[in-house]
Amino acid sequence: MNAWLPGLLLFGCCILAYAPVWHAGFIWDDDRHVTQNPLLWEPGAWTKIWFSEDLPQYYPMLFTVWRLQYIFWKLDPAGYHWVNLLLHATSSVLVWRILRRLQIPGAWLAAALFALHPVNVESVAWVSQLKNTLAMAFFLLSLLFYLRSEEDLQSKVQSPKSKVQTTFSSHPDNLPAARPGSRFTFHVSSIVFYCLSVLSFVLGLLSKPAIAPLPFVLLLIAWWQRGRIQLRDVTRILPFFCATLVIGLVTYRMEQWRIGGEIVRSDGFLQRLAGAGWAVWFYLSKALFPVHLVSIYPRWEIPATRLLSYAPGIVLVAAFFLCWLIRRPWAKALLFGMFYFVIMLGPVLGFMNIGFMNYSLAADHWQYFAILGPLALVSSWFYTVLATPFSRHTQDETKKAQTGLRFPLSPAEGERAGVRGNGDIVQTLPLNCSLFFGALLLTMTILTFRQSSIYENSEKLWAATVAADPLCWQAHSILADTYVKESGLYEQAVSEYEQALALHPGFVNNENNLANVYRRLKQPQKAIEHLRKAVALDPRASAPHFNLGALLLDQGQVDEAITQFEVGITNAVLMDPHSESALADASGVVQAHLVVGNILLYRKGELDKAIGHYRTALQLKPDFADAHINLAEALTRKGLSDEVVKEYQAALAVKPDAFEAHQVLASLLFKRQQPREAVAHFQRALELSPDFARACDGLAWILATCPEAPLRDGQRALALAQKAESLTEGRNALVIRTLAAAYAEKEHYKEALAAAHRAEQLASEKNDKELLARLKQDTELYQKGSALRDLGYAGNSE
Repeated sequence: MNAWLPGLLLFGCCILAYAPVWHAGFIWDDDRHVTQNPLLWEPGAWTKIWFSEDLPQYYPMLFTVWRLQYIFWKLDPAGYHWVNLLLHATSSVLVWRILRRLQIPGAWLAAALFALHPVNVESVAWVSQLKNTLAMAFFLLSLLFYLRSEEDLQSKVQSPKSKVQTTFSSHPDNLPAARPGSRFTFHVSSIVFYCLSVLSFVLGLLSKPAIAPLPFVLLLIAWWQRGRIQLRDVTRILPFFCATLVIGLVTYRMEQWRIGGEIVRSDGFLQRLAGAGWAVWFYLSKALFPVHLVSIYPRWEIPATRLLSYAPGIVLVAAFFLCWLIRRPWAKALLFGMFYFVIMLGPVLGFMNIGFMNYSLAADHWQYFAILGPLALVSSWFYTVLATPFSRHTQDETKKAQTGLRFPLSPAEGERAGVRGNGDIVQTLPLNCSLFFGALLLTMTILTFRQSSIYENSEKLWAATVAADPLCWQAHSILADTYVKESGLYEQAVSEYEQALALHPGFVNNENNLANVYRRLKQPQKAIEHLRKAVALDPRASAPHFNLGALLLDQGQVDEAITQFEVGITNAVLMDPHSESALADASGVVQAHLVVGNILLYRKGELDKAIGHYRTALQLKPDFADAHINLAEALTRKGLSDEVVKEYQAALAVKPDAFEAHQVLASLLFKRQQPREAVAHFQRALELSPDFARACDGLAWILATCPEAPLRDGQRALALAQKAESLTEGRNALVIRTLAAAYAEKEHYKEALAAAHRAEQLASEKNDKELLARLKQDTELYQKGSALRDLGYAGNSE
């Protein structure tokens, strides 16, 4: 138990440092990933998660974990934050165990720095970055299992009792190394741990492929431990390489589909090569000096024609080459740690297009996997130079510690520095060192606590970003979006959009979004002005055309509105269907078809064209209930009753609480001589909307006039008819006719005649000759003392 106390302390400190995140909300694109992601709740989504190519990103393990979380706590953000935090805390403990196994001094300090580092806040406090924390846990598990497998593999040293002919030679680093030509016999435990390592790596890749460089890390560890890479090292990591190749290619293909034809970076290879050098030093500076952290860093421009642009990369390569030539323990350690850092940064150094690069070429969450390298180096140096017991120092050793960097990362060098093989200090730390380490970790805890507090909600996050960098137009834009969607602060949103446009004129989305705010503020002319600017800036965009069409429709400019909607639809058809813009506009396209169909149906009476738009909308979104309902109305006007019933049934299958659809379908079913089904739909409509007059009237009519005696209920029919009369204030002739029929069913013929005469008066006022003829027939029945029977199941509708 005592051996795990440092791990429990590490875990607890991590949880406490992130206290502001415990009850934080969703931010930024969490809506796309979680709160508005149907994969979390739709039936049959498991198949889409694992086997569909229509997803913008192939991260099936990530979406699986989110779906499981939805089962337990739906859309409560606290649950999602706790999973992220627990994964990060667990990874911190795994870092400690791995560094101990690698015999790196200061293992616990390095793990604590990782747990409490402010740069990691973005990965932990942002729900969408579960991809980072989940992949990191699998990455570290894979590494730990692989190291355990290696130890078991090399533990079969030849002994008198051993039946396995395996020998090891003594290595300068005091680690067993196989002689060339030695035969290795895998233990069962070695095979098990190896398989667990491969499995963990595959699951990590399916969470986020950014851990793809792990095979190179394993080779790097082999070189560091034994001073060379053997053929068996390469052979053992072949499954890792294969997994990286297959899953990496699939994910890269998905990422390019998501970006589509959008230009993320227009710079060439030389600019990207120079930028990679700048990026490494930028990330290293944030790892060592975690201040001025923001969600969106300024996007630097690096001219490829200036030699100075390549200076950071040249210095980096020269440093690696120098360390390789020196071959001293500190140089080897520095080479090991920094090479790990660069390897793990490889996927995000800019050689591949990533969607976030639309905002910035660097991000804190991009160095979550790489930051372990510098942290392990710093911790090792602190432990070696500061924490080595003074009793172990000779004057010569002290002079070395004072005049040069010493990173005793190999076991033999660690022993000479007073460090055991497990990476812990042999003697108790000197008081001054304890105070220094305590102050360092306390500082990191405070910085992390403060940094995580700004992630409590979107408004706080982007307000802090704007305060830190007032020139970040993207932050102004996203803060404005937050004001609109979450706070309803439209005036503040206008101010932020205008600042964003002042900093970055001509950004179509901001013009479009500002227009939407002006529309909500009841300022249609300003809204139209900004939408026309947006359309002029990018005639191929769909959303501005849709919004302009809606505004023009509000202004009564029907023909131009239709034109704008049709142009927007055409633009959407021409767009790459897998691009992020196409995915964002998909719902707008469907809605546009619905609106145009409604204009053609209700304002122009062009039934065939309207039906065409409704059917197109349903092809794009088969579960669009409004399109089914309006298509049914158009088909009704065409006299296609069979198709009408199918459309209403389809609408109710998608939207079972559409009470008006229940009422219309009930009327249709009664006319089709299906009174029982009609009664059920009328009753459901009244359950959903008890004061729905038409449903009261329709159900009362069936209960009073249905030819099937078991379905009639005069008492209930009368109650419903009286309620419908009250709801329509006694001014609807059809409702009064139903009331008369209900009285007759109760054999109250005097009241039935009085109601029928009232209905005749109302029908005469509207000159409804057809209804007057029906009422005349009804009156004759009541005068004879007979109740009304709707033998033709005609219903009581116009």
